[in-house]
Amino acid sequence: MMRSGDAAQSAIEELRKNLQSVVRDTEALLKVTEDVDAENIQEARDRARRTLREAIDTAYDRRLRRRMRQMALSTGTYVRDNSWSVVGAGVGIGLLVAMLMRRH
Repeated sequence: MMRSGDAAQSAIEELRKNLQSVVRDTEALLKVTEDVDAENIQEARDRARRTLREAIDTAYDRRLRRRMRQMALSTGTYVRDNSWSVVGAGVGIGLLVAMLMRRH
């Protein structure tokens, strides 16, 4: 099992690699732009755009997973601390659904 410190270090290292790729592709874009060759410019722009999109997707994916994990932990804690309230709410919702289904 990976410790949280190891996971954080791994995430930081991956982010660093992604940022290096963005810098490298941006430098390539600037270098190609000097010659003003339309085909080369478009190729470099596409490569920079793809790399940037991947870096952003990775960052948002991690953020989303972290938020979901926090929400799951909070929900688990709430249910554990208020188990009878949760059971009562479940029974109430079940009765409400049953009553609505009998009407139709």
